[in-house]
Amino acid sequence: MSALFISALIFMVYAIASLVVPLHIKLRTKLICAVVIIAFGLKYVVYSQTGGILEPKLTPTAIVTLEATYSALMLAVFFAIIKDLLLLVRTFFRLIARVPKEKRHPWPLRRINTVIAVVAVSCGVVGTVYQFKIPDVVEHEVAIADLAPEMEGYKIVQITDLHIGPILKRDWLQGVVDRVNEQNPDLIVITGDFVDGAVSSLKDEFTPLTQLKARDGVIAVTGNHEYYSGVTSWVDTWEQMGVQFLMNESVVISRATAQSENAARAALLVSGVPDPRGSAFGSDAPNVKTAMSRITTGSDAPNVKTAMSRITTRSFVPEGSSSTVVPTAAEAAEASARLLLAHEPIIIEQQPDVDLVLTGHTHGGTMFFLQPLIALFNAGYVTGMYEVTPRTHLYVSNGTGIWSGFSCRLLVPSEITAFVLTERK
Repeated sequence: MSALFISALIFMVYAIASLVVPLHIKLRTKLICAVVIIAFGLKYVVYSQTGGILEPKLTPTAIVTLEATYSALMLAVFFAIIKDLLLLVRTFFRLIARVPKEKRHPWPLRRINTVIAVVAVSCGVVGTVYQFKIPDVVEHEVAIADLAPEMEGYKIVQITDLHIGPILKRDWLQGVVDRVNEQNPDLIVITGDFVDGAVSSLKDEFTPLTQLKARDGVIAVTGNHEYYSGVTSWVDTWEQMGVQFLMNESVVISRATAQSENAARAALLVSGVPDPRGSAFGSDAPNVKTAMSRITTGSDAPNVKTAMSRITTRSFVPEGSSSTVVPTAAEAAEASARLLLAHEPIIIEQQPDVDLVLTGHTHGGTMFFLQPLIALFNAGYVTGMYEVTPRTHLYVSNGTGIWSGFSCRLLVPSEITAFVLTERK
């Protein structure tokens, strides 16, 4: 929390020093500009006095206003740094070239700084309001070596970082659900950060989740924000809505038929791990080996209270087929494709032996110039598809929604992501 206040203070000081102090304007005008900049930087102070940054007791309009102005401040600082670096380089080369003072024309700082302010505020407003847009669908083809013919064309749709809470509500989620269903997916996965707030106040906002439709259901893992909002109550609530959670455990989805030459390979092994922040709240730490190795069978859905490592089996009867073959637990390890669900891309450090890892958490960096910084805290991964090994690919989603406490997107669009499995040629 202190880091947020310190960073806000640094932004305010730098903006005033770079954009206001050097201007040749009246002192009164400078003071007014400084007050405006300070007001733009008070977001976290206001949140801390009105319920906290996760669930401030403010109207959505007030929160959007605070988010837009704070984002404008950050953008103004970013542009100001670029301006100051260019000015420094210009000054350095003038000294090297020994340009006479009479030929050193000053930069029109008032005009430049005014443009910076206008662009920053405009981008801050547009980028913050963008969060209400229903995301477009981004589709990726995932090539897997020796993929069973029964799994060819299998479609997985991922949504993540919904962050239903102070700003994003039921109507927005309904739009997301409708767009997901339009994809006619075989499997829907949700990789954490569903919510910001308590079950008592937000349960009804999640009613659209009951309308999600996929041939093999909806599977999810927890994100860090679930633990801040009461994970046990929330997971119980979402499971009643038809969402199955994996907590260091796996599920086998079979597409085998009686005619399948190798029933075990005609399957998708889906493993899921909880968010690492959960260990501070009494939950198990994420463990890929545990999730994939303790293979048993059972028909009960995973439960956050027990977090038992096991594999349950599901069978899918293809259209026109009268029978299906369900692989045994021992055969599950031979599944044609392996999928790992985790909230944070840092899970890749556990070197999972899978074909595809789906994560979120980073929001793609939210604003393009923050991506290198966000990558530092996420094992170097921030957005898009990464080839970790010749077999394993990691996907980091930009997020379907965005946290209301940092909700401006700039050249980092939100997304619903579809993955189509195909055999590697």
